[in-house]
Amino acid sequence: FGGIWIIGRQFIIELAPPSKVAQYGGFQKIAGRVSAILSPLLFAGTIFLFANPFGTHIAYRFALSQLFLFFIIGVFLLIFIRDPHKKYLKGERAPYKNLYVKKKKG
Repeated sequence: FGGIWIIGRQFIIELAPPSKVAQYGGFQKIAGRVSAILSPLLFAGTIFLFANPFGTHIAYRFALSQLFLFFIIGVFLLIFIRDPHKKYLKGERAPYKNLYVKKKKG
């Protein structure tokens, strides 16, 4: 899971305004902790609610489809985020501005 954490951190660095990278990173960490607590509770709660009326097999399907629905909502929200990656690679974003890319004189 370390690779996922690194990719998420790089994503925050590229998308956040340069003056608020630390705040966005902190929010990402808190959101990750909250989702690590709420996702299993939501999964177990869904199974608990639907196991008696529909059976365990159907309850697990409901629980998995509910988590899949949250995944789809997250992907849908990511569609609306503009991608500043080209600017980032050119060195046009602080704190890395002009660190790796030398400007041509003239």
